[in-house]
Amino acid sequence: MKLLNTFALIAALLCAVQGQYRGTVQLVRSGPFSSSYSAGIVQIYYFSSSSSTLRWGNICFDSSFGSTEASVICNQLGYNGASGYGRTGNTSSYGTDRTATILAGINCAESSYLTLEQCNVTTNISSSCTSDSEDVYVSCYTTRIWNNPYAGQIRLQGGNYSSYGRLEVYCNGQWGTVCDDDFYDIDAQVACQQLGYSDYSTYAPERLLVGPSSQPIWFERVYCVSLDVINCLASCHVCPSSTSSSSCEHSEDVVLGCQFSNAYTASSNTVSSCQNANDRVNIGAIIGGVIAGIFVCCVLIITVPICISCCLGVGISADRGTVRLFRSGSFSSSFTAGIVQIYYGSVGTNGWGNICDDDSFAINEANVICNQLGYNGVSTYGRAGDTSLLLNYGTDTTSTTVDDVDCASSSYLTLEQCTLSIIIKSSCISNSEDAYVSCYTTRIWNNPYPGQIRLQGGTYSSYGRLEVYCNGQWGTVCDDSFGSADARAACRQLGYSDYSTYTGNLAGSSSQPIWLDNVICSSSSYSCLATCESCPATQYHNCGHSQDVALGCEFDSTYTTSSNSLSTCQYADPSSSGFGVPLSGALILARNGVYSSSFTSGRVVVYGIGSSTSSSLFWGNVCRRTSFSLNAAHVICHQLTFSGASTWSYSGIDSNLFGVDTNRTLLDDVSCSNSRYLTLFQCTVSTFISSLCTDADDISVTCYTTRIWSSPYTGQLRLTGGNYTNEGLIEVYCNGAWGTVCDNTFSATAARIVCRQLGYNSYYRYNTLPIVGDTPQSIWYNSLSCSSTYSCLSSCQSCPSSSSTTCVHAEDVTIVCYSSSTSSSTTVTTSTCQTTSSSDSDGLSGGAIAGIVIGVIVFIGLVMFFSGSAQKKKKERQRAALAAAAAQATVELTNAQVVPTPNPLTHQPAPEPPPTTNQEPPPSYAGAAAVTQEVKEYNDEKSPYPPPGPNPEPSAPSFAPPPPFAPYPPTNTGYPPDPAYPPTGGYYPPNPYPTPYPTVSGYPPATYPAAPPPDTRPDPPPYNEAPYPPAPY
Repeated sequence: MKLLNTFALIAALLCAVQGQYRGTVQLVRSGPFSSSYSAGIVQIYYFSSSSSTLRWGNICFDSSFGSTEASVICNQLGYNGASGYGRTGNTSSYGTDRTATILAGINCAESSYLTLEQCNVTTNISSSCTSDSEDVYVSCYTTRIWNNPYAGQIRLQGGNYSSYGRLEVYCNGQWGTVCDDDFYDIDAQVACQQLGYSDYSTYAPERLLVGPSSQPIWFERVYCVSLDVINCLASCHVCPSSTSSSSCEHSEDVVLGCQFSNAYTASSNTVSSCQNANDRVNIGAIIGGVIAGIFVCCVLIITVPICISCCLGVGISADRGTVRLFRSGSFSSSFTAGIVQIYYGSVGTNGWGNICDDDSFAINEANVICNQLGYNGVSTYGRAGDTSLLLNYGTDTTSTTVDDVDCASSSYLTLEQCTLSIIIKSSCISNSEDAYVSCYTTRIWNNPYPGQIRLQGGTYSSYGRLEVYCNGQWGTVCDDSFGSADARAACRQLGYSDYSTYTGNLAGSSSQPIWLDNVICSSSSYSCLATCESCPATQYHNCGHSQDVALGCEFDSTYTTSSNSLSTCQYADPSSSGFGVPLSGALILARNGVYSSSFTSGRVVVYGIGSSTSSSLFWGNVCRRTSFSLNAAHVICHQLTFSGASTWSYSGIDSNLFGVDTNRTLLDDVSCSNSRYLTLFQCTVSTFISSLCTDADDISVTCYTTRIWSSPYTGQLRLTGGNYTNEGLIEVYCNGAWGTVCDNTFSATAARIVCRQLGYNSYYRYNTLPIVGDTPQSIWYNSLSCSSTYSCLSSCQSCPSSSSTTCVHAEDVTIVCYSSSTSSSTTVTTSTCQTTSSSDSDGLSGGAIAGIVIGVIVFIGLVMFFSGSAQKKKKERQRAALAAAAAQATVELTNAQVVPTPNPLTHQPAPEPPPTTNQEPPPSYAGAAAVTQEVKEYNDEKSPYPPPGPNPEPSAPSFAPPPPFAPYPPTNTGYPPDPAYPPTGGYYPPNPYPTPYPTVSGYPPATYPAAPPPDTRPDPPPYNEAPYPPAPY
């Protein structure tokens, strides 16, 4: 036994020498592992929930795993993000990995994180994750994160794993090594922190990993003073101007191993965190460069004022409305906190000035300033005269330019979208009244969506190289055919009304793709660039980076102010997922400007209903006046696929929970005669909006967290995997399981019936969404025979006894339903289709029963006709006997039905099953007690659903103090700083409530079975199915 233990110890040490440490990741294909793989099934060296022993295991592809998590895995492997990801069961490219699952619940706040240690993970593996088909695979871009290195960047080379290797640093345009003279544990830990790990495992030289003789040795005698304030190696040792002392040889090269450790705080570094660390240390060089620049400038430029402007970067690139932050008289585009300056004034007399922190300046206004600077909201704000000595930003003697700033929404993108004045009150003249902000260091593009744009490389946030996010990577826009309408659309997407220039010399890096070429915006009113050109599947252009568009944006009163917010263009690009903009009648819930299909409570937002074509291009709200009731709230929750509403409210009393939505009001006078309707437009609504309706009257609902299909009936339908509840993969419930529908016999008539069963007028398109069912799912329907009069798909085909064997999941039907008007033609409710299916039946159908009853009645009539010669009393006895027999037969035959009506005497629909005990309790609305009886009707009205349980009053937001000047992010980096709703980005932030929105996991899959041939069937003439023009929120 001792011999075995010794052997095991030696084996463990050998593994450790090769770089197999806690948190190490690798990719496998059909069993083997290779450090050169850029795609494969992900394995991580970690411990399980039942053992502290480290071992290799898989990661579960559950509901929290998405593109952000896949990108972090690729970053940890040294690649530049993920091009694809999914569950192993959806591809045969990498074989099957029999290793047990060891991690689940991966949730990364940023795609620019460097390791999975920076994300939330769990070792508690649910039963749904135990199958090998649920293992995560990733396909990484083959470009490395060090392909365009910066001075002081480090990497590990030569090891078997990405967590172990020869420590190399980039200096003077060349990769070199680090000498181990005076290299100690604190230096090793700082290097690992720079790479995204919390700790080191080894930093001893290794003779098999010495650098080549041609490599320089850049660092010698590295000295890091503290891990608490330093997490970049260049902060300890700046790049030298020449190679290190000849006292070091490559046999002394540091070989470093990094690992996850609970003993230390996880690194907060991202891909770009240490880019300027080398510059921050070399203060002497910076000062010398500034002095030299000033001297050269003043020699070349004749007039002193122009020289000052040139050297300080003032007034040259600034456009009207540009904002920046000042500290003690100096400006830097990297500042996240400081006194606010704005380039503004009356037309033609713009200049830099301050903003007065008066009564109207508050959290909304501070948030918008940070948004305009590209940061994700404000952590604190105030007036310059109130700052503490520690965080004093100095005194800015610039005169006040703007007063009375008032922003209706904190999700606005620029101050141009707010009201402001250039008439300055006497109380604002003092420099102590200048507004300062301290922004969160996270960027508004840290969790980008396809089609998002940003400006990079400029002096100010209003000018820079135009970049667009497509296919998981930021790229540039070619200037071929790029004109004024295109520039204006891009600036409007960023919250400005107009452009100032779309030319310049800010070429992107050679590794960046050029995503957009020949952009043509047909209208100057467009507010999302993706409306003009969507993301391509791959690069296709004849451009070089010298043609990259550089864009300047400005405030211009001659154009209508942009109405865009942080999320307006989130769904304008239909390319990367195959999902387009929402269609008429779509519903979603919003909280503080964030739209998410995972929310169970929030402000109700409806799309595309109105009295004109233009109104169908907008999201809008529902007014509570004058007839909105709990019935309507139930119907809204049904459309959102929940089992009902626990309560409803409106903005006037719940703005502290959901914020104020400044969208226009689209619906008023909502009245639902039946609380079991499935969509809002089965109710009576009006598009003529009362003058009494304001933003304070916008409806919110709190839905039960149980789904409308939590207790499914045979033949029930649902749509899964879509951006909205009116689109997705069609699933039908048969034989106790959800399965899919094959497109072999699926027709326009069937599509219309599906949407009718779900409460919509009609369908928009079918078989256009890139979603397929899970491999284990059955394919239930494959022989549909439908009549246009049907309202339930189960009338076209009963549930079969087994799954179809002639179809594959590549033939699964997807659909998009919509309501073309505010008056729905369907009266389907939650219970309409419960009794139409005759599947699994050994009894008689309803039609057969009715036929038999009619036959019995006819028989009675014939008997009575031919018994005329009998005595009257005898005839009456016979008639009574026959009637009794018929009644008895009817009762017996009725009892033989497979799906009995819940109450055969009254034929009333069965009551909806009560929500489960883990349903989400509704929030308590502050101030509700003070409103009138009319206002309180949403609580007082009798509900057919059980009352919700008690829920504590939500805590008011608390704002963290401003961060110090050090370039490290504050502890709380959420926006807004409310622990109830932490933002995590992506399309939809994770739902803080239970019961996540059901999805076909892994869609859109990076690879999935080839789609069937294009649909060549003609559209039915009675329906106008021309695509809606792409539109923003």
